[in-house]
Amino acid sequence: MFWRRKKRNHWSFWLAVIIVLGLLTWLIIQLATPPVENDNYNTDILTIQNNDWIKGNPEAKVVLMEYSDFQCPYCQIYGKLTSQLAEEFSEDIAVVFRHFPLKTIHPNAEIASQAAEAAGLQNKFWEMGDLIFNNQNLWINHQIPEEIFTNFAGLLELDVERFKTDINSSPVKDKINEQIKRSTALDIQGTPTIFINGQKINNPSSYDEFRNIIQTFIQDNQ
Repeated sequence: MFWRRKKRNHWSFWLAVIIVLGLLTWLIIQLATPPVENDNYNTDILTIQNNDWIKGNPEAKVVLMEYSDFQCPYCQIYGKLTSQLAEEFSEDIAVVFRHFPLKTIHPNAEIASQAAEAAGLQNKFWEMGDLIFNNQNLWINHQIPEEIFTNFAGLLELDVERFKTDINSSPVKDKINEQIKRSTALDIQGTPTIFINGQKINNPSSYDEFRNIIQTFIQDNQ
């Protein structure tokens, strides 16, 4: 019995030594390892960028960012709601549009984003966006949606030839692709996805609910 107890104590002692050494090794590694630089844009992805499209007050303390897909029917609905919010709280919020075309399920969404950006180069981003959203039935299944968007450009009295060049230009495509790339750090699964002051919110079921959320953020940031 004494021998067994002594053997058990012997193993307990060495087990304790191994655990302590392991903890010391972990602590040394942690102290010696410098902080990892964040290379996924987490620090600035939800801050307003120079090339963002904004409604409302760009200097507002409350920033609503909507990741949207022009071919998404729910994005059409929420686009109207956020525009209404920007109008009602024009001095108190900034409403920012970001592209997130779901290309695998919405084959014409990316070219729709390009059309809006091309119009934006002639200061008609929001107007083109409204036409694209409000006429989804005309282009979502069209084989050559550029034809529809070119007609929209004419309705907006844009320089149509410039629009036809810009819609497939590198600057337009690069901006959209960069927004998609940067947003991967946010783990966006669908559209619309809405952030207010960096906080992801559940999509409100009505304008009144949306309005109440905005009012709460405004009050908290006064």
